[in-house]
Amino acid sequence: MKTQRQLKATIWVVQQSDKKAGSFVETNPNLKIVQEELHGLSYKAIIDAGIDTQLTYNTIYFPGFKAKVDSKNKEIKYDNPLGLITINLPKGTHKVIINYSKTTAHLVSELISIFALLLTLILFYKIWQKSSF
Repeated sequence: MKTQRQLKATIWVVQQSDKKAGSFVETNPNLKIVQEELHGLSYKAIIDAGIDTQLTYNTIYFPGFKAKVDSKNKEIKYDNPLGLITINLPKGTHKVIINYSKTTAHLVSELISIFALLLTLILFYKIWQKSSF
């Protein structure tokens, strides 16, 4: 009998979700989504919370995600079995922005890659110059 190997998305995902990632906030009867926009890895919404509650965005957390509520940075929690982005939301109507931006390690690795590519091109050019004479 063949067993299918499950790949984990990140180290903090304990259980795989059967739902598609995206703009949908996990069902919470205390939240009303007044308006929402999704552009790539940026989610913006106006949300009315009937009580102090948690907002769970149906996207697996990865370092680089940031959350703001009413233009103030908000701590992201991801200690749930699905590893989804969760933030505490106080009672009231709030502008919520969750987006992904590159971390310092990501930027440094891209710079190293660009430098290595340029160095390789220069070396190939020098070798080509020597062989053409």
